[in-house]
Amino acid sequence: MIILNTQAHAANPALGNTIVTLISFVILMLIIRKYAWRPMMNVLIQRETQIKDELAKAASELEESEQANKEAQIALREARAEATQIILQAKKQSLQIQDTMLKEAKEEVNQMRTAAQKDIELERRRMLNEIKAELTDISIEIAEKILRREIKSEDYHRLIDDFIQEMDDL
Repeated sequence: MIILNTQAHAANPALGNTIVTLISFVILMLIIRKYAWRPMMNVLIQRETQIKDELAKAASELEESEQANKEAQIALREARAEATQIILQAKKQSLQIQDTMLKEAKEEVNQMRTAAQKDIELERRRMLNEIKAELTDISIEIAEKILRREIKSEDYHRLIDDFIQEMDDL
């Protein structure tokens, strides 16, 4: 029985060691829970809250960025449309200016043509008046010559030839 008894004693110290280890472990867990676990969990909860806040902030900034991008695209389209409109207006104005300049040039050419025609007409009348005066003077001279002497047929032809010659000289 001694052998049985030694085995019982041997089992008891292991059981006692297990119970002491278990109690020590539970005490250690309570100490860790009170002094390390809760502060560590508080830090993790704060970190989780901070990460969630940063993610929400990032999502908000992303949404704002997308909205700003959409607004920029709209502004760009409007600016392009306005630039196109300005270019079209400039082309229209340049065509109007070109038409106006052409009309003014045509009017000026017509005025110059009219003035030239008037000058030509005045010069023609002046020349006709000079020719009439010359003809009158020549007629008077012929009449004087005729009155001074009797004209023969040859003289008459010579006077006419002289008159024609004078006309050619003009």
